Amino acid sequence: MTATKKKAEAGKKSPHNLVNPWILRLLESPLHFLLSGGTLILTVTGRKSGNGYDVPVNWVPSGDGDLICFTGKGWSGWWKNLSVEDAPVSVTLRGERLPATAHRVEESDAVERGLRAFIARFPSNAKPFGVALGPGKLPDEGDLARPRATTVR
Repeated sequence: MTATKKKAEAGKKSPHNLVNPWILRLLESPLHFLLSGGTLILTVTGRKSGNGYDVPVNWVPSGDGDLICFTGKGWSGWWKNLSVEDAPVSVTLRGERLPATAHRVEESDAVERGLRAFIARFPSNAKPFGVALGPGKLPDEGDLARPRATTVR
């Protein structure tokens, strides 16, 4: 068995592959309000295939009208379809599908600020992102993993 085949088989057994279809259905339904306060559907176009992919991602407002979306290390490869420049995407946010632009955020300080805001808003997500919580259920200084972050406008 080749390494590529092992990697492909491992991806099929990922809990995200089992849970994400249900999350997508819920976010597209009238019951979207159960998750849409911190999860949206990001639709990206494959850079090689040209196919559209719907991916549920966590988000927080950036404070300047943008949204910051996250994925943990190794969880998903959707962010590879985005460049550092603005890319056309769509989002389904609070039950409404909207056109948007997105770009990868690679500056570590910006990623850390966004993740800090996300963990402060949703402390239960600290563990999946590998972040320890300190006093007041806020991330400990210096303990923020470097997940992928994307800004959506």
